[in-house]
Amino acid sequence: MAELIQQKIKASSLIEVVVAMVVMVITFGVGMMIYHNILRSGINLQNVKAEMLLSKISEETIRSRSYFDEDINEGELIVRKKVGKYQNNALLLLLEIQVYSKEEKLLAESNNLILADE
Repeated sequence: MAELIQQKIKASSLIEVVVAMVVMVITFGVGMMIYHNILRSGINLQNVKAEMLLSKISEETIRSRSYFDEDINEGELIVRKKVGKYQNNALLLLLEIQVYSKEEKLLAESNNLILADE
């Protein structure tokens, strides 16, 4: 039978292994927090729809000159439009538009100054 060659193999101590595991866990934890924050703060499709609807309603209001308060239901979104004088100036109107979800969560809002017709 062949002779067994005895060589010493360098091994890590228990303390080195524990330190390496702690460093790996901390790195993994920080990476997961960053990943979670990126997912949470990402662009939501409902917010994009709300922004598009907000600009559409604003343009339609100015084009058609329908300067009155109203609530509009657009699918799962609710639009609240308010028109009033701006700082008691008869020539300026303040157009406030807010878009809410069905759960009454504010998704988008806009304030525009409009030059009133004489």
